[in-house]
Amino acid sequence: FGFVYEVLCYEQTHSATQSSKSAELNRYSSANLNDLIQYGPFYLSKAEQEVQLKKQLNGYHQFLAVNVLRFREKEFREYHMSRLQELGHPLTVRQVAVAGIVKLFREIANPGLALSKFNKRFINRKGNL
Repeated sequence: FGFVYEVLCYEQTHSATQSSKSAELNRYSSANLNDLIQYGPFYLSKAEQEVQLKKQLNGYHQFLAVNVLRFREKEFREYHMSRLQELGHPLTVRQVAVAGIVKLFREIANPGLALSKFNKRFINRKGNL
């Protein structure tokens, strides 16, 4: 092993790349769920698989609930609805509503974290509101 003192390569991402599109739509959540469904049974017990699947789906539903409030574009909604359907976990309004309520109560229960997120998202981005 050695250390090279200069940058030999870099990745330039722009809005037309698949990486940018994946980040914009958050394709990673459905990819992680797919990996858990496909490979989880090889590495996890049935009980562990169920716990992880529930945890993954709860997080995914909370992410979607937050984005419903942001009025994301039709492409975003259609992607996630079709992907969850494809993975055998179709999305329901009830799931998103429950996930949104859980997320809201978690934020209320931890106001320091909520203020930190607000600060990071709105104040630190441009130095002011």
